[in-house]
Amino acid sequence: MKNIPVYMARGGTASLVLREIPHRQTAYVRLMTVTDLPGLLEECAGFCRSCGAEQIFVSRGTENLPLPHAHDMLLLHVKKEALPAAKTPVNLAPMNPDNDAIYQRIMNIGFRQVSGAATYERSDIQRIYRESQKAFLALTEDGAPFGIGEIHGSELAAVAVLPEYRGKGLGRELTLALSSECEGGEVELTAASDNEGALALYDSLGFTVKGKLSAWYVL
Repeated sequence: MKNIPVYMARGGTASLVLREIPHRQTAYVRLMTVTDLPGLLEECAGFCRSCGAEQIFVSRGTENLPLPHAHDMLLLHVKKEALPAAKTPVNLAPMNPDNDAIYQRIMNIGFRQVSGAATYERSDIQRIYRESQKAFLALTEDGAPFGIGEIHGSELAAVAVLPEYRGKGLGRELTLALSSECEGGEVELTAASDNEGALALYDSLGFTVKGKLSAWYVL
């Protein structure tokens, strides 16, 4: 399902993210111009539900909205020199046409329950190739893939470990291995405020909150 960059309603305009409706029955509304907030929210909600959305989240940047708060998207950062030393080396295998289907599967399993995460489609894999971004499979000693990572310059854009490998310290080691592949002297990443496990891990590695990117509410 295609997104609608500019949805014009009687109460203003919004950007509707509909691509997650087939996967999670979830839609996201980014408010743009607002002349009648209740009217705009009502029309956006009605349209999203007509497309099959069962849950809808709405944001107007970092502004507070008169709705139940769901989560914030936070920008975290750390100086590379402040990161602790790795305890165990991680074998990172670059994504390629022979393994990108495995990469896509692990990405979607790892982020299935994460707020604000997008389900990867083949177009997302092609975008990685097209924009020459870094993407890796993380392999165990016997060559089994247990996680993935994606890097956009100095940004750690994604890191995930399969459920059966969690609780073994592999997330820590994978994050450190991927951070070393980031460009520059600082690593940045985005995390949802309700992703307590990930935030605890990043805090233990020295990441701090640089700012709030957006606040999301239940519509």
